Amino acid sequence: MWTAMRNVTLMFRFLDCLGLAIVWTVSPAHVAVASGAPTNAPAEWHHAKGTFEVTVKQESETRFAMSKSFSGALAGTSKGTMIADNLVTAYAALERFDGTLDGRNGSFVLLHRGIMSEAEGMKLDIVIASNSGSGELVGIRGALKVRIEGGRHYYDLAYTLPRK
Repeated sequence: MWTAMRNVTLMFRFLDCLGLAIVWTVSPAHVAVASGAPTNAPAEWHHAKGTFEVTVKQESETRFAMSKSFSGALAGTSKGTMIADNLVTAYAALERFDGTLDGRNGSFVLLHRGIMSEAEGMKLDIVIASNSGSGELVGIRGALKVRIEGGRHYYDLAYTLPRK
């Protein structure tokens, strides 16, 4: 019997074999609202880019444990939990990152919301949870874009931090 995660993995591999890139995006306005930032406040936004490797282990029919290893401007590891429906048309996840971001040590929590449908394709929103930053990352806000090409995972973290 196919697990839901295998179906998603096979779908990614199939699209990759066809030469189709998988890209998820979120808008800056969504980031501001989701992260609790005032939408009219000017912010200095930065981009941290690199790659990551992900391991997913199925814990039950709808619950998965995930761990990631990031390299690039975001360097460190994360662990999280993902809940998906039986058909994997939607999922939600919480993930805690620990490491460095552009040389600053600390941690923060990423909130995931994913939707897959024939009509809309795949949408993934990943935002930094409000007030989740620690260490030198206190006050961080932002959103993460993920791109999968050739079996590799790429990230682009748009973020802002309070001035030192």
